[in-house]
Order: sequence, then C-alpha cells, then structure tokens
Amino acid sequence: MNSPFTDQPMTIIKEWRTMTFRNEEFKILFHAYRCMDTGELFEDDEFSQLNYEQVITQYNEKHNTAIPTR
Repeated sequence: MNSPFTDQPMTIIKEWRTMTFRNEEFKILFHAYRCMDTGELFEDDEFSQLNYEQVITQYNEKHNTAIPTR
C-alpha cells in the first residue's frame, strides 16, 4: 500500500495495543501501515477487519457467547 501523502510504499507494523469494546479493554496485536515520511498510520479493509475480529473473539471468549457464522 502506498502512502496517500507521499505515494511511497508504506511499512507494515504490528504492535500490541489495548482496545476498548463495550466498556472493556482487550489487548490485541494491532496491524497497520506506517508512512515512513509522516509517521501516520493507516488501516485498509483487511487490517481493519483483522483488528476488529481480535477484539470480538476475545470478548466472545470472555463472555462465553456464540460467534456469529458468516
């Protein structure tokens, strides 16, 4: 993925982050692209979905709730 600011290729980063969902905090391995010139982070649809699914999975495991089928 290229940076919308510089049109240069961006680096994929993975870092541990705490995300809040329904007033509860969950630690996930956050995935994003970093523009090396500006330092800005970006998510495409794939990374956004991956990050969201990590939170939902942990929430469902904690509360023993069914995971919706696709």
